[in-house]
Amino acid sequence: MKSSNQNNSSIRYLLPLLAGVSLLLFVGCEQTTPSSLGLAPLPGSGKPVARVNGAVITEDSLELLERTYRGANFTREGLLGELIKRELLYQEAVQKNLLEHAAVVRQLDTARRSILSKAAVEDIFANAPLSLEDIQKVYDATYSADGSSEYKARHILLKTREQALEIIGELQKGGDFQGLANDHSTGPSGPGGGDLGWFGPSQMVGGFADAVVALQNGEFSGEPIQTQFGWHVILREDSRNLTPPAFDSVKDKIKSQLQRKILDTHLQKLQKNATIEIVAETVQLPANP
Repeated sequence: MKSSNQNNSSIRYLLPLLAGVSLLLFVGCEQTTPSSLGLAPLPGSGKPVARVNGAVITEDSLELLERTYRGANFTREGLLGELIKRELLYQEAVQKNLLEHAAVVRQLDTARRSILSKAAVEDIFANAPLSLEDIQKVYDATYSADGSSEYKARHILLKTREQALEIIGELQKGGDFQGLANDHSTGPSGPGGGDLGWFGPSQMVGGFADAVVALQNGEFSGEPIQTQFGWHVILREDSRNLTPPAFDSVKDKIKSQLQRKILDTHLQKLQKNATIEIVAETVQLPANP
C-alpha cells in the first residue's frame, strides 16, 4: 500500500476521532479471524481489500468508513490504513484477553444494544412506510392559508388583569405604546419597547397568536389577553404574506416528523405492555418515551 506525507498527517487525527464510534469500532471489519485467536469468522460479504494476519478487511468496510467521513479530506488510502491499524489493535486486545475485562464487556453490551435498537427503529419504519401522499397532506395542512402570513407586534406583559386594563386606558388616551412597555412591561422585551419582531402564529402560544391575527395593523387589543406568562396588551404593527417553501425543500423534514410520531406511538405501546420498575428514588419514569 502506498503512502504519502499528506495521508500520514491527516490520518494521525483520525484514530482518536473514531475511537468513540461504536458501530464502526465493533463492526467496521468483516473478519475471517485466524484460528489462533480462537474467534469464529463473522458473516459478511464484499471484495477483500486487505488481510491482517488472515483477518479480511472488505470493500464494504472501506466504503462504510468513506461514507461516514465524506467531506473530511481523508484519502481512500489513508482510511484503509486506519482500518488496518484498528484491526491490529483489535487482534492484540483479543490476544491479551481484554474482551473479558468488565469495562470492555459493558461497552460491548452498550454498543450491541445501541446497534439492535437502531435496527428495531429501521424495522418499525419499514413496516409503516410513508408515501408522498402522506407527506403532501401534512405539507398542505402546515402551509395552508392560516400559516401563510406573519406578523410584527409589540406587547406589554403585566401580572394582573387590572394592571393591563390601566395600560389599555392610557393607550386609549393617546399614550405611547413603546414608552408604556419600557416603563411597565415585566417581559424580556420590555426594555425594547415590547418589540417581538416578525413571527408566525405557530411561534406564539395559542391565545396570544389568535389575538394578534384578529387585530388590524396599527391596532392594539381592547381587552387584556391572558396566557401562562401573565396578562398581555398587544399592538399589531404590521403583517405580510409569506410564500410557502417548495415541497421538495421540506419533504424530508416532514417525513422525519411523521416517523417520529410513528416511533413515539410504538414506544408508548411497548411501555404500556411492559413491566417497568424504577429502583432509583431520584429518577421517575417519563410519561411518554
